[in-house]
Amino acid sequence: MKKSFTKRILVVLVIMVMASGAIFAAETATVTINGTVGAVISLAVDNTTSAQAIDSDTGLAKVSIATGTYYTNNLAGYTITAASTNAALKETTDANLIPYTVYLNGSAAGVLASTLSGGAFIDVAAPTTSSETFDISISVADEAALWAAGTYQDVLTFVIANK
Repeated sequence: MKKSFTKRILVVLVIMVMASGAIFAAETATVTINGTVGAVISLAVDNTTSAQAIDSDTGLAKVSIATGTYYTNNLAGYTITAASTNAALKETTDANLIPYTVYLNGSAAGVLASTLSGGAFIDVAAPTTSSETFDISISVADEAALWAAGTYQDVLTFVIANK
């Protein structure tokens, strides 16, 4: 009878172990989450001043003409280039030209050529912010030559590009 009792206890223990394994058994599964953030880049330039009087004796001191705002989410950086339609202020009815200097955020960017290949005016390798504004100013040096009376204009084109 002792053997039979021991066998029964052993059978009960085996059943309990097997049952407890079924109760605590677990299946695992995983889910992979993927997402894509598209590249965003934008540039806006707003005129901040109207026509300025240019004195042929004294020129034109540096004056702000526009404010630019750009946005990019490219952490590799970006460049902003600019081109001039006339490479100078051009009299609207004749071919008279007045050279001028462009400044971005107060730093002289130089006299613009009528090409976008002149190099980057703003070159940022690793941006710390996604959006920023910059000031666009011009100045006209005083000239020994007399400029013809008239209305002068030029068009500046700014381009932003991710690196």
